[in-house]
Amino acid sequence: MPTAAKLVAALVFAAIGYAIFVSMVSVYGDDRVPEYLLPLCLVAGLIVGWQICGKNAVGLMSGIGNGYTAIAAQGFVILFVLSFITMLQRSLRSRYDGPTDAMIDSFSLLAEYGNKFATPEIGMILAVGGFVGGILAGIAGRWFPN
Repeated sequence: MPTAAKLVAALVFAAIGYAIFVSMVSVYGDDRVPEYLLPLCLVAGLIVGWQICGKNAVGLMSGIGNGYTAIAAQGFVILFVLSFITMLQRSLRSRYDGPTDAMIDSFSLLAEYGNKFATPEIGMILAVGGFVGGILAGIAGRWFPN
């Protein structure tokens, strides 16, 4: 059931997803940025904001905790989908001996992308974004209860 906290959290975490996208583009540098990166960051923010943060935010403190949980989930979802799509693209080029090698490489790509995007700028976006998103969802949950 839609609530104000879910709506606020979804919109705030989608905006955080856009900020993450802008920071990730600067990390790519001269490399080609995947065309699905912006929709991935926005959709991941919408989903985790609605399902994780907004669903459980009923006050300020619960909102902050759920905001950090949601931002961690959003970061993981973005990295996992990036690594999985990269693995699929490589498997279509027959770079793996079998499906087991592809799945193992998917997790090594996850670690590789995690190291690539572990910058202070993205870290600050995650820390401040989780806090602010959680506070706003908590305030919306308190002002407009179910």
